[in-house]
Amino acid sequence: TQEGRILAEFCAARGIPAWVSVVSEYGRSLLPDAPGIFVRRGAMEQDEMQVFLRENGIRLCVDATHPYAKKASENIFHACETEGVRYLRCTREEAGRAAGRVFSGGVHMAADVKEAAAFLETVKGGVLVTTGSRELAAFTVMKDYRERIFARVLPDSGVIRECEAIGVRGKHLIAMQGPFSQDMNEAMIRQTGVSWLVTKESGRAGGFEEKLAAAAACGIGTVVIKRSRETGLSVEAARREILACAQEGEEAE
Repeated sequence: TQEGRILAEFCAARGIPAWVSVVSEYGRSLLPDAPGIFVRRGAMEQDEMQVFLRENGIRLCVDATHPYAKKASENIFHACETEGVRYLRCTREEAGRAAGRVFSGGVHMAADVKEAAAFLETVKGGVLVTTGSRELAAFTVMKDYRERIFARVLPDSGVIRECEAIGVRGKHLIAMQGPFSQDMNEAMIRQTGVSWLVTKESGRAGGFEEKLAAAAACGIGTVVIKRSRETGLSVEAARREILACAQEGEEAE
């Protein structure tokens, strides 16, 4: 996530030794190549996290996963609790008033991806899905999904293979790294000729406002997958906690 990258860059600049956990090689490529920054690639279940925390002597764990990665956050929290590691949740800033104004019309709210797909099955027109590759399979319940769906995903070879495996390929597959400006979103909407845009309520870091504004400007509908409310620290507050932890470690030595 953008928050994770910002915190990794902060540690690198301050000379604070830190492990960064990423799922893919693409995620690894976005991180700073700096002394003291170590990268662990690959998904982990709770028991693997516990072993990792223990073997690497982790004292503070900052959960900067995506707002919708509920299972991952649960695993991280319980792993830290079991191993006695301090846990902090870094939350993503929500969209501001500008997004609220766009919400005035043309927006359908969905509780989850399945509900969004079920709604889209009742309407006509192409769909630009910007929720990532992991939930893309949920939209295959739509009739003619191969013709209707245009998916925007990360430019990772593994991700592209997964999309192609479920039948989303060719001009229906857009592999690009965001977040995107309103102009770029508008250009993609017009290029694909879609009637609907699907997005998660992913906040400023996820380019949420720009997606809503682009859809409104192009006169198409938007399906927004709701985000569960959570408590945690801002990126700035997480920086302060990391610095304090590092200073405590120096004093203990």
